[in-house]
Amino acid sequence: MLSLALLGGFAMNLSGDEIRIAIQKGKALIAYLVLSPTQNESRERVAGLLWSESEEFHARASLRQTLRQLRQAFDDAGIDVLEADRSGIRVDLNKVDLDVQRVLDAAGQGETTPLMFQTRRLTDVLLRGFEDIDPAFRTWLMVQRQTLFDQLTVLLEAAVAEEHHDPTSAKNAAAALAQIDPTHEGACRFLMRAYAMDGDVSSALRQYKVLWDLLDDEYGMEPSEATQDLVAQIKSGSFESEIRPEAAPVVPLSRVAAPDPAPEADAEVKRRLVLAVGEFSADGIDADRAYLIRGFRHELVSCLIRFRDWVVLDQPPNGDDNGDLSGDDTVYRIDATMLPGSSGVTLVLTLKDARSGRYIWSDRHSINLEEWFAGQQAIVRRISMALKVNISAERLSRISGRPDISLDVYDRWLRGQS
Repeated sequence: MLSLALLGGFAMNLSGDEIRIAIQKGKALIAYLVLSPTQNESRERVAGLLWSESEEFHARASLRQTLRQLRQAFDDAGIDVLEADRSGIRVDLNKVDLDVQRVLDAAGQGETTPLMFQTRRLTDVLLRGFEDIDPAFRTWLMVQRQTLFDQLTVLLEAAVAEEHHDPTSAKNAAAALAQIDPTHEGACRFLMRAYAMDGDVSSALRQYKVLWDLLDDEYGMEPSEATQDLVAQIKSGSFESEIRPEAAPVVPLSRVAAPDPAPEADAEVKRRLVLAVGEFSADGIDADRAYLIRGFRHELVSCLIRFRDWVVLDQPPNGDDNGDLSGDDTVYRIDATMLPGSSGVTLVLTLKDARSGRYIWSDRHSINLEEWFAGQQAIVRRISMALKVNISAERLSRISGRPDISLDVYDRWLRGQS
């Protein structure tokens, strides 16, 4: 088995011998493939993710060179784990021992691993040091960290809720949850009660102080009233003897061992995702240059249809009377306007939920007309990757079912990072 560690950076070895990858983007490519839900990605998507600021020709050439170096490294190590052909690039996960998956599998069984306790906020160190290799990859990495955080939180909360079956495992799960999310007051209260029931009041109060200091230093706020009431009860010796689960398990977000999802959440996952491309306008642009916006729209459509995540429709109606759409489809509409600027034109794009009319993403690009064709493909690839990430974040918020976390705020922050 190829041992691959992504928590804390990137490390890969076979039978204890390190496999060295000289190119940082080669490591990023391996990490992207093993964390991908399908483990099989198109060359276009990988090139757009790792070389988003390069022209398509140069991005593809860089990808080919990176693949050659990866194959050479694996051949030298004596393991055949990477496959690449015209249809896509994939990693044989049957030959990979991935630390991220080990942590998820353990949490899914209601167990903990030493890795959960080695670093506070473990999910924040996923591929640490890879944030700046490419803007598109950074955006993807931010989503992966948040998704992993959500998955572990869901599974550990479920383990805490099973405390009546195995109190020791529940206590360990609560400790791991407090390590992964130090602001999780449910885990803190669980541990405070557990320590107090064991007669270790000092540890219960220490747990409370850690939470208090953290909230005060980082957020300028105090623990909730429920937590403050509990510490008062512990100090007076009148706390409830029963440890009540305070977790609210929800549907896991990816391929983890967990209970079956709720019917409505499962139905949401199976619904078709439709991306409707509206008319692009060229307000204030000379009529003899209107062809530029039409060509840009055509180029964008040709790039979007390469993604398997959605169905691309041309010129959808404002309502739901399109025969190609069903009432269960999730429909997003992208529109664009080209406006005259000081040194060229400004392209403004918006993405909105076609059903509700709510805008979820926007972007703006300044383009010099003399360099329009040279920069068009690079801009289109960046837009396509941004759409992929932001629609994924939007759907994440739809199926999470967790009213105590504002994923709308997180989504806006994510787009600001992008």
